[in-house]
Amino acid sequence: RHLTDAVTTLLPDLPVAAPLTIAPLATLSVPGSHDAVAVGAGDAASGAGALLVLALHPNGQGVASAHRVPTSDLVVAGDALGSSLAVLSPSSPDALVAVGAPGRGVVFVLAVSALGQRSAATAISSASHGSLADLDAATRFGAALASMDVDRDGRLELFVGAPASGS
Repeated sequence: RHLTDAVTTLLPDLPVAAPLTIAPLATLSVPGSHDAVAVGAGDAASGAGALLVLALHPNGQGVASAHRVPTSDLVVAGDALGSSLAVLSPSSPDALVAVGAPGRGVVFVLAVSALGQRSAATAISSASHGSLADLDAATRFGAALASMDVDRDGRLELFVGAPASGS
């Protein structure tokens, strides 16, 4: 299967034009496959969204397996969960993946296995961090995510965009 076929199979209600975000999870070990990728499918127009983990065939010939990460306890209508992704730790057995839900102004940090199982979730928002008081759904906090080891300590730092914040 190809990536778009796998996404369409797992998310039949997602609008066809919904943008996909992809982040490599190269070190997650999936038997019989080469690499894994996280795929966020967040649609700002409809507010629909999801997070998938796809294991790729070792020969580069498409998707070996696809799993939807359980997020029903995190999702609210219109949050566009998965509009942005950043990998914070690609290590086995679980990767730490930051997933934006800009329609709600929240970024979730999830521990996700190669089989799409989630073992932890932490929310970053103005409600959970007082220093983010001006960053919320109105500013689209979480619409853009990136990670980089800025201070060279071996750990990735998370950068969160809020394009409607005015600054």
